[in-house]
Amino acid sequence: MSRALAEYEVLGIRTTIPFFLWLVRQQEFLDGRFDTTYLDRLLASRKGESFSELTDGDEERLAIAAALDAWFRATAGPSASAPRAGGWKSVAREEALR
Repeated sequence: MSRALAEYEVLGIRTTIPFFLWLVRQQEFLDGRFDTTYLDRLLASRKGESFSELTDGDEERLAIAAALDAWFRATAGPSASAPRAGGWKSVAREEALR
């Protein structure tokens, strides 16, 4: 199960795969020493810590993505964020100008 979870690559959305990958690698889980309160106790001990771990190069890719995002936001003109008029609205404006 650990191998199958490790081979998954889902892009664009957050998944629970990192959590389950972490869970199936816990020694108590591997030894079969868990009950219905196991997960509650385990999660309480983590105190909100993330289950995702950065791999080699992730920090660099994240820094590049953040820099590109900042650059695009800074160089985008006001018209880039203004909503475009729909087809009916454009036709109505043109006819009103006649």
